[in-house]
Amino acid sequence: MHRMILLFLALLLTGAAPLLHSQEGLAELERAWQEDRFDDLEKLLPAAEKAYPRNPTVAFLRALVLADADEAFASYKRVFESEEMSRYADTALFKMAQYQYARERFTAARRYFQMMQKRFPQTRWLDDSLYLTGQCYLAEGKSDSARLVWNSLIKRFPRSPYCDMAVADLESSVWDQPASAPRQSAAPVSGGKPFYSIQVGAFSKQENAHTILAGLEKVGYEGMIVEKKVGTRLFYAVWIGSFPDRESAEDYARRFIVKVTKEYSIVKSE
Repeated sequence: MHRMILLFLALLLTGAAPLLHSQEGLAELERAWQEDRFDDLEKLLPAAEKAYPRNPTVAFLRALVLADADEAFASYKRVFESEEMSRYADTALFKMAQYQYARERFTAARRYFQMMQKRFPQTRWLDDSLYLTGQCYLAEGKSDSARLVWNSLIKRFPRSPYCDMAVADLESSVWDQPASAPRQSAAPVSGGKPFYSIQVGAFSKQENAHTILAGLEKVGYEGMIVEKKVGTRLFYAVWIGSFPDRESAEDYARRFIVKVTKEYSIVKSE
């Protein structure tokens, strides 16, 4: 009888070991993301996906490192729609909204932002989403709705960096201009030594790039708009700052740009 109990315990522990190892691997995955160790994250993902093929947290972390935006959107969507509600569901929904916003599908983006505000009223992305909801309304030509959203943001989150941007937008003369009014172009990047900058967005419409840059400049950021051609399409990229090396740009972005947007990339001038 004693030997049977020992055998049973041995089998139980043998079966539990892979599960314990997988759980530790999942925790390490999350630590890698929180510490911005994306190379480690990519190395750890295959084992986690094998151990947890339908885990929404693993799907969320995979989406973070996908280079293809459409694939990332589909992965975030699976996380949000999963029967097992992930603690990252609100972030996944926020990134789905950002995906639509970046592609200038402002009505779709606004609906995702508003869905998040309703489903996750305590989310840490609430002030971000309110500000971007106002931007969507403005792009849709619904300036009265934009005003209402931004006034609500100012009242609810007076210490948010988005509050400053909303105040600047509400005080801007843009409200008195027709949507098609031409705006002065930003100065072109001068020649000389290459430099690094922080790209916070790229738009097919120049006026949208100007709107984002104007809001950032009003709260103290220095930036420029750079024309970039991808295939046959022309985009207007919003760059913040000019730095001598990538490390300086990344350090500035971690300390200051993340207060405004979590979506940015470090770029090098040509």
